[in-house]
Amino acid sequence: MYIEEGKRLNMFIERICKMTQKKFAETVTEANLKANPDGKVFNRSDITRYISGQMAMPWSLLKVMRKLWKLNYEWMFEGTGPMQVDKANDRKMANDVTEILATVLVLEGALTSLRKDVKGLAGDFYAFKHESAK
Repeated sequence: MYIEEGKRLNMFIERICKMTQKKFAETVTEANLKANPDGKVFNRSDITRYISGQMAMPWSLLKVMRKLWKLNYEWMFEGTGPMQVDKANDRKMANDVTEILATVLVLEGALTSLRKDVKGLAGDFYAFKHESAK
């Protein structure tokens, strides 16, 4: 269940967006389809399910909320910080994401190297086992 995130979504719609769930659904659908013509169409019942915690909010909704109203992801998921991000916070998050992506690339390289090592060791093991069986 996604109850806490749902409560925060409801609070965000009321305090920041200042619109009904129906109008919110229409607004985010329009923005989502503009960004991705094959994107999700949100309706009021979807928004109700997200608010009640019955369904997880899709990433596409969160991205649209970020673009339109500067949703602070940390606030949405952790309940900490302001509801909206400022420019400095946006830059910090961009730097954090860049650093994370760089780390992922390094780890992927290390993993590839380890896989080669394991394959080599497995080959040596089976060759030794085969020789020992003779």
